[in-house]
Amino acid sequence: MNFVNRAIDVLTKPTRYFKNIQKEEGVKNAFIYYAVFSLVFIAIASIIGYFTQGLYLKFYSMIGLDSIAQLTKNSFATRSVLLIFLMNLIVYPFMLAFSFLWAGILHVWILIFNGKQDYSKTYQLYVYTRTPRFVFGWIPFVNFFVGIYSLILLIYGTTEVHKIKFRTSALMYIIPYVICLILGLLLIVMAALFINTIATLNPTTLGVQ
Repeated sequence: MNFVNRAIDVLTKPTRYFKNIQKEEGVKNAFIYYAVFSLVFIAIASIIGYFTQGLYLKFYSMIGLDSIAQLTKNSFATRSVLLIFLMNLIVYPFMLAFSFLWAGILHVWILIFNGKQDYSKTYQLYVYTRTPRFVFGWIPFVNFFVGIYSLILLIYGTTEVHKIKFRTSALMYIIPYVICLILGLLLIVMAALFINTIATLNPTTLGVQ
């Protein structure tokens, strides 16, 4: 199984790739793909995350979130690249296990819209549409665009794999995505306000002088 070629095909020829996915049986190949790329992603993200933390500190300070910048700085102060990798590695088995859960939730959602295939095809769909995150997700500040890329793949993949009309496929994902995006932004704003409030009332809590 050539993982690199498969990833390239998913990213550059999604319609053709998902048409041909009918030939793939079971979840074994998709699971191995997910396991390998998840591990590589963890390794790269740990290294890049450690050496680019300064960019995030400057970004937080630039938009007025000095308390979050200080909190981030303190959290990385005593961590090495190896320690960050090991901490992420602890999460790795849970990532693998939860891939089946998220695929199950996706499968139920697709069945509501009269999806035509079984769970194994939905698992394959879920895994391969995660490819943008594995390939680009470690690059600082591009997660939003990576999410959009994955969403587009999911729409095309659902259309080809489960034989759902493209318009239906687009709406069944875009509407929940926009709602979750808005709720996520609200939570981030509320969390930032809360941390800033705590820092103002008790500066020593976050190590702010």
